[in-house]
Amino acid sequence: MGFVLFFLVYNVLLAARVATRQQPIPRRLSIVSLRNFGIRQLLFSVVLYLGFLSHGVSAAALGIPARIHWLDTILAGEVGFLVALVANLLLMLALRRLGPMQLVAARGNLRIWPRGRVAKWFAALFIMGFNPFVEELVMRGVLIHQWALLIGSPVMPILVGFVLNGALHWYQGRRMQAWHAMYFGVAVCLLYSPWGLPAAIVAHVLGDVLPVVLLKRNLSAARAARRRALRRAAA
Repeated sequence: MGFVLFFLVYNVLLAARVATRQQPIPRRLSIVSLRNFGIRQLLFSVVLYLGFLSHGVSAAALGIPARIHWLDTILAGEVGFLVALVANLLLMLALRRLGPMQLVAARGNLRIWPRGRVAKWFAALFIMGFNPFVEELVMRGVLIHQWALLIGSPVMPILVGFVLNGALHWYQGRRMQAWHAMYFGVAVCLLYSPWGLPAAIVAHVLGDVLPVVLLKRNLSAARAARRRALRRAAA
């Protein structure tokens, strides 16, 4: 239980800091924020590794199947990510907010990407390399699956995880919360599916890599769509 408590307390304090931030969020990820993010990823990785060495955590406790069928797992993760993407798209269409939300999403993703070539390489390492694995291992593996096994029910871990998920992503703005809620639901479903945590990691890889790879294109398209909307409104 101590292993769960460490990650729970750490992430609650981190979420409270993010949610109660007083200064305006920079348009681009600062070097200080990138450094802190990288240190956190390395710290979590070390703690997880020590947990495996000390038998404080096991693959089964984290929701990792004994036998992983990689092709099925990758496909399940891709389908899960696509489901979240389509659900979010349908919601935005129903609310008639697709155009404005494209710009909001692009600007939100811009906040996790720094300026400068060296900083971008480090950001790619920690955001697209470490984060999908570390975040899923901690937030879904430890703080949902392992915690649920310890207390005999997944209800409280899922509710706490949902709140933490929203608070930790609050820096992207309240209008992005619908997307993060949908992804959280997909990740939990994958966690408790036959493909387990690895499928959730695959979905998270797509969720972290695609926005960065397509960032410049999406930002340009969103700005162009906004300019067209403004011209139509003026006409």
